[in-house]
Amino acid sequence: MVHIAGSLFERFSQISGIAPVKSVVPKTITKEFAIEWLNQSFDYVIQVLGQLFLSFPTPGLLTP
Repeated sequence: MVHIAGSLFERFSQISGIAPVKSVVPKTITKEFAIEWLNQSFDYVIQVLGQLFLSFPTPGLLTP
């Protein structure tokens, strides 16, 4: 799960230019840390997607 979170942080940071706020990876990765980091990455992606959507309006998709 940590590799999924790391990939989400990296890719969406590249796409958006918005630096993620995330916990530092400890020397020994625990299950609790992996779940926490995955949750942080999902929250970050949701935040970035919202901002990307607003910066690239798509007329026609939002109007009936």
